[in-house]
Amino acid sequence: MKSINLRFELIIAIIIVLFFVLLQPKLSVVLFPQKREMILNTFIEDIKSQNKVNSRTFWKFREFYYPGYFKLEKTGFNKSQYLPITHKFNIRLENKVNPSVFLIYKSEKINSIEALVDKSKLNEVLVNLDNNNSQIILEDETNYVSISGTKIHVFFIKPMSEMILTNGYFDYKNPRDRALIDGKYWLSVSEIKTD
Repeated sequence: MKSINLRFELIIAIIIVLFFVLLQPKLSVVLFPQKREMILNTFIEDIKSQNKVNSRTFWKFREFYYPGYFKLEKTGFNKSQYLPITHKFNIRLENKVNPSVFLIYKSEKINSIEALVDKSKLNEVLVNLDNNNSQIILEDETNYVSISGTKIHVFFIKPMSEMILTNGYFDYKNPRDRALIDGKYWLSVSEIKTD
């Protein structure tokens, strides 16, 4: 009787572990690349249908496409911390827009930076935005999405009101946070690996 109970408990434990692995969204995309591909295709289709990058959809996508980690510095990282990332993307932030990179996201499949900038148009903020080898999915003054081989670039600028609703890193009611974000725009620059 004791061996039956032990086997039953072992089977239940295996089932629980299997359900955890299969249902845990951040783990399942690592184990099942087809799920990651489905998430990416849904995200790209959303961009095409809305003709813009929806910031909330982007945040959800980044969170579940591949596990990674965030670094946050409300007053801004120094250049040495974010320049290697922008160099990988083959872009540069214009110095004259006073970029304040406050968030860095790193994972094996997606890397991002987010910054506060003084201008509202991508071509005023980013240098080398156009890549001749890219298939452009969306390009306008505030959105840029392109595919180049196994990399997808997603760049957007949004007003502060949209950033406050999307991520909540800054509290507009807090005088110190308000001083950092007043008169600024939210820039997000990401590179997604599809392989």
